[in-house]
Amino acid sequence: MRTSTPTVSLVSSLVAATLTLAPYQGAVAATAFAPAPDEPVEAEAPDEPVDAEAVAAARAAEIDEKATEASTKAAEAKNKAETAGDTDDAAAAIADAETDLAAAEAALAESKAALDESKAALEEQKAALEELKAAAATKKGKAKATAESQIGDAEGDIAVAASGIADAEAKISEAEADIAAAKAAIETATEEADAAAAAAAEAAKPPPPSYLPEDDDRPPEPRIANKPAKGKGLMIAGGTLAGVGAGLTIAFSLMTRKCSFDGPLQCRLQNQDDFLIPMGAATLLAGTMLLGVGVGYSLRYKRWERWSPEDKKTALVPTADRNGAGLAWVGRF
Repeated sequence: MRTSTPTVSLVSSLVAATLTLAPYQGAVAATAFAPAPDEPVEAEAPDEPVDAEAVAAARAAEIDEKATEASTKAAEAKNKAETAGDTDDAAAAIADAETDLAAAEAALAESKAALDESKAALEEQKAALEELKAAAATKKGKAKATAESQIGDAEGDIAVAASGIADAEAKISEAEADIAAAKAAIETATEEADAAAAAAAEAAKPPPPSYLPEDDDRPPEPRIANKPAKGKGLMIAGGTLAGVGAGLTIAFSLMTRKCSFDGPLQCRLQNQDDFLIPMGAATLLAGTMLLGVGVGYSLRYKRWERWSPEDKKTALVPTADRNGAGLAWVGRF
């Protein structure tokens, strides 16, 4: 049987098309049946290298800034403390100075912390330099030359870092000196303010009464009811009462004992002599007593007015011993 040519050509074309589409269909099937990923994962960016020179420069700038701030605050505190006495409220000015001083000390502490970090970094650079030197000792040729170049660069960096640390230490020392001066100024201002307050309080006290002694040796002024005990009032009252008592005594005696003369009384009060005469005598006695007390007060006050530290002080005091008792006239010379 003879097969025609168009039929063979058609079969060949179908086979070729199948072979051409097979890879594509396989890829589509694999994609259709493949599990979907959970989430797209982003690749992490690599860490940027740390620029040691930039870090060192930033640290040096921080040290300089904080040291300058400490010096500025300390100068302000010192100025406020020194001018506190010229202000109306010295205590408030001193408090402001102490606030500035605290800010200066805080800035100085931050500057010292940055300086410690710089010193630690310098020690790390020195350690790395020693490692470079040790590694260079084992190399030869071109590698050794490269290592020696790196060692030179490291030594230059270390010298620059050491110079910066020295400058930072000098600035910190200046700031410490400024803070010490501010502290001294505040202490001085505080002492002056306390002294001024004590003087003002002493001046505000009322003057001592005139009857108090001016010194330890002078006796106190004799007083009664917070008034000088000069005895004038007692002497006036006593003299008046004694005069009235004497007049009453005489009058009552005439009225009760001496009534033989003719008159309007005609001895009507003769039986009252035991009452009237003692009453007049009692009035006379009371007046005499008041007069005597007033005279005693007057003499004592005049003696106090005449007192002087040079006067000899004497007194009559009782004494006693095993054999008896008595009085002694003693004095201080």
